[in-house]
Amino acid sequence: MFKIVKGHERIKEFFKTAVKTNRLHTTYLFKGREGIGKRLFAKIVAAAILCENRENAPCGKCRHCTKIKNHIENPETTTHLDLIEIRNPERKNEITVEEIEEILKTTNFPPYLGRARIFIIDNCHLMNKTAANMLLKTLEEPPANTYFFLITSKPDSLLPTILSRCQQVYFSTAGLENFINLSEITKEEIKAYLNSGSGFLTGLEDVKNIKKERESAMLILESITQKTSFIEIEKKITEKLEGNTREDNSRLFFILFTMLRDILSIKSNSKIINVEFKDKLEKIEKKLSPDFIFELLEIVKKIESGLYYNLKPVQLFSLIISEGRRIKL
Repeated sequence: MFKIVKGHERIKEFFKTAVKTNRLHTTYLFKGREGIGKRLFAKIVAAAILCENRENAPCGKCRHCTKIKNHIENPETTTHLDLIEIRNPERKNEITVEEIEEILKTTNFPPYLGRARIFIIDNCHLMNKTAANMLLKTLEEPPANTYFFLITSKPDSLLPTILSRCQQVYFSTAGLENFINLSEITKEEIKAYLNSGSGFLTGLEDVKNIKKERESAMLILESITQKTSFIEIEKKITEKLEGNTREDNSRLFFILFTMLRDILSIKSNSKIINVEFKDKLEKIEKKLSPDFIFELLEIVKKIESGLYYNLKPVQLFSLIISEGRRIKL
């Protein structure tokens, strides 16, 4: 079943060995960019923990593996009673104490079907402080035969006490280009897209979306230095963000970070990620000092949190431009 997840071979081997030798930690933090398989991987590990074939877990054939495989393929209609998952809806800005309390109640009872119970908390950085502290109490003294998988793209937003209780596993994009076959674009282009913010590319539609977001990021950076009117800027940004999900907009923030880092790389004659925008980035680089870029990076990081409080993305990106123009060039 590990073949369902593309790439991340080193992590696969680690968990295969940990399951086989019964050396699993009770709590894992899966961190890394959105869309590269962290949550899917947690479900595969859950299948391995519950698998009836201990020598070749997850076998993909026993009743537990079959249920979880069916759940992966049809998450809305199938489930496994010992695999409990919290996923934050698109329009919701936090994971509440009520949601954490609800799942923790089940830790007082033995597993329903298998030998263990597994909890997956996706976007765990969205837990409010009360919810995080409630979870922490359970992580400090985890019940027997209970495993937690916390999934995040923003580990820095978690309480240090939560981080200290987790074994952290970093999922990178390294090597993922070897598992993506799109005849219309080269491996180098795929690698560039992965490095500049995309998750796992499954088709040309994903490529189209990442191109649109990179163009949007460039528009935002150019608008800071070109002094275009805000009415015109907001009109263009609104058009580009039409139909975007929160994940799309989160990725756009990441691309902004990579482009600002590229500008610093140009100043130091280092390699850049967004090669196709090199000419435009070089023009911007000539206008900006390193101090300006570092200050703008902090502004972008601070404003990004607005995505999780249901603020309109157009307002957030316009605010970046407004704040950027206030910095002395």
